[in-house]
Amino acid sequence: MNKVLTKVDGYFNRFLVDKIAKYAIYFFAGVSVLLSLSVVAFVIFNGIPIFVSSDVQEILFTTNWHPSQGAFGAFSIILGSILVTLLAMAFALFIAVGCAVLLAEVAPSSLRRIMRPLIELLAGIPSVVYGLLGVMLLVPFIGELTDRSGFSFLAAGLVLGIMVLPTIISISEDAIRAVPESYNQGALALGCSRWQSIRSVVFPAALVGVIAAITLGIGRAIGETMAVMMIIGNSVGSITSLFDPGRTIPSTIGGEMAYAEGEHLATLYGLALVLTVFVLLINSVATLFLKRKAKVNHE
Repeated sequence: MNKVLTKVDGYFNRFLVDKIAKYAIYFFAGVSVLLSLSVVAFVIFNGIPIFVSSDVQEILFTTNWHPSQGAFGAFSIILGSILVTLLAMAFALFIAVGCAVLLAEVAPSSLRRIMRPLIELLAGIPSVVYGLLGVMLLVPFIGELTDRSGFSFLAAGLVLGIMVLPTIISISEDAIRAVPESYNQGALALGCSRWQSIRSVVFPAALVGVIAAITLGIGRAIGETMAVMMIIGNSVGSITSLFDPGRTIPSTIGGEMAYAEGEHLATLYGLALVLTVFVLLINSVATLFLKRKAKVNHE
């Protein structure tokens, strides 16, 4: 009888623990979703009024940004964010994916044990440190090459490219390593070389995870503030060269939010809304591509 009661009591305890864990997971997942929706709602609520009360074309398609004079043409600021992000991804994409393939499929375990902690260390370095390195090393180097100040879109893009490397490498490596070893073995058994197996079998199977990593990297690059503020030059004007100083949406918001008021403050919220729309569009396009890719693979 005691054994039966002990078994019943143990089953009841496990059942209770499972129930508590289940509802705890639901709760924390709901909190995370609620926080995300709250942030988006806050940006929309504060960003839409400026586009309702002002000329949208003047804000989005002119370059005359002089808040003290009531001019809020933010086209060059928006374009600067896009340009810096494209430069960062052009620099980081192939390096990051190549490094992920190296760590997951080619490098011996001894080299992997050394490189993986170093990559994770890069992810933990504060953005202000990247900005300092850019100011101390990269900006003077570009200035000597171009006979200009060195504070430029190019400098910001290169620093952002270095900053997004750890994110793309880590997630891409995990995606590649998640591909079943049977895929690789089957390709080798059919006569493929090691490189052909990686290129034609393993990497396509991991492509969904790699694209997710790239999407997160783009989100990190387009939203970075401190490092960009330190090395981009913070000058608003027409963009004629990668060596021009400029601004991005985050650097403008970070630099002017402290003293902005009235229409100026409302415009900064409007720029935050534009930035949020960019991020949502990038995530939506990536999601649609991943769903289509999964559907093709299923068929």
